Amino acid sequence: MGIKNDVVAAERLLKLNPHTEINYYLMVITAEEFLKKYNPHGAKDTASTGYETGKLNIKRAAVRNAKNLFPLERDYQLEEVIINPKNYNPRFILENFKNTLAKNIVLFAEKDGVPVSKAGTNAQGFYTDQIGGVFTVKQERGKGFAREVMIRLLSCIFKEKKTASLFVKRKNIPAVKLYENLGFKIMNDFRICYF
Repeated sequence: MGIKNDVVAAERLLKLNPHTEINYYLMVITAEEFLKKYNPHGAKDTASTGYETGKLNIKRAAVRNAKNLFPLERDYQLEEVIINPKNYNPRFILENFKNTLAKNIVLFAEKDGVPVSKAGTNAQGFYTDQIGGVFTVKQERGKGFAREVMIRLLSCIFKEKKTASLFVKRKNIPAVKLYENLGFKIMNDFRICYF
């Protein structure tokens, strides 16, 4: 895995043929650009927002929320992460998710009391946090829930950090558009190969 051109060159040089190749964009946003767009007058951030038929509540997740949020995490893992569904191990994923909740910022949105969307950090640097695990249940996609969760997450990150980054699959056009609309810029092509 690495910058796409470097990975492709290594594959050719080593005469390797991966069984699976996934291409990503590395995207970055600065606190300065985000705050110009989403907090231009120092407005107080809120933890909830309205939507057309009721109320969407956005909350910070804790380890105690792991079982309630597990369907979101399971579906995220199966759709975005796990290459071979035979390797799906719910116990491992739940324990790993609890660890993520304990060590990172993870926000989730509830619609009528049911978790429908989530996003969080998965790595922290001195000046940058990396975002991962962005996911919305299929029946609620396209309604702006991921956008609202991401705005709240970026607001949390930029209280302490100067930049945020993420990797998104190139073929996930709705996600790429969401991140670009939030102000993320594509920095490089990234590639992961499985042999």
